[in-house]
Amino acid sequence: MQPVLKNYPKNRKLASQNTTCKFASKWFTEYPMLEYSQTTDKAYCFACRLFYRGPGSEKIDLAWIKTGVQSWSKMKGRGKERK
Repeated sequence: MQPVLKNYPKNRKLASQNTTCKFASKWFTEYPMLEYSQTTDKAYCFACRLFYRGPGSEKIDLAWIKTGVQSWSKMKGRGKERK
């Protein structure tokens, strides 16, 4: 799901470190397989979640299919691996 919101919630952990960082809807364009959950405020990889039991699954990063990714300050570097 790719909900485009006017404002996404700020990451509380990063906010407590005086860093304001939140999800950016422009990432949907850069990473078409990206999903965002409003419930968990985390990102997931759609293709990874759909095919994680297939060939090559031993190399899958569980953060992209089960736990979700929320370190928005690191998102740009991690997302490039999923293209």
